Amino acid sequence: MTAWTRALGFSLGMALLFCSFVKSDEKKVTGDLKKMQGTWLLPAGEGKSLEWVFDGDTMRAKFGDTDYVSKVTVNEKAVPQSAIDFEILEGSDEAKGKIAKAIYKFEDNDETLTICVALPDQDDNRPNEFRGLENLTMLFKLKKDKK
Repeated sequence: MTAWTRALGFSLGMALLFCSFVKSDEKKVTGDLKKMQGTWLLPAGEGKSLEWVFDGDTMRAKFGDTDYVSKVTVNEKAVPQSAIDFEILEGSDEAKGKIAKAIYKFEDNDETLTICVALPDQDDNRPNEFRGLENLTMLFKLKKDKK
């Protein structure tokens, strides 16, 4: 076997290995998580400017002057409401490293995403209704960015 043949075999092997990694990432983004991909905005006139960006299993958002990055886990089969967890990787010191549990639903042909999030580490309490409660939950009704 020549050096050229070994190099070609190595290159093909590396290409197959790379493709398997790409394919495994694609498998993670299915179902409702796939519907969430892209940018979601709080409609004008409903409070401060707010943007959530879902990219794979990562969500980036800005609240006030703080940027947040979270790992997202979706359970669309949860009962009574579909569930989503945000593991906060970057953000405020009091939130970083904690998990915020939430419920969500799609409306308007998947153009509206409503999420009710419990404040991080609220004794494992996930909201059970779509309602903002002072010092307990936050309600977001986001619209898909059409850009």
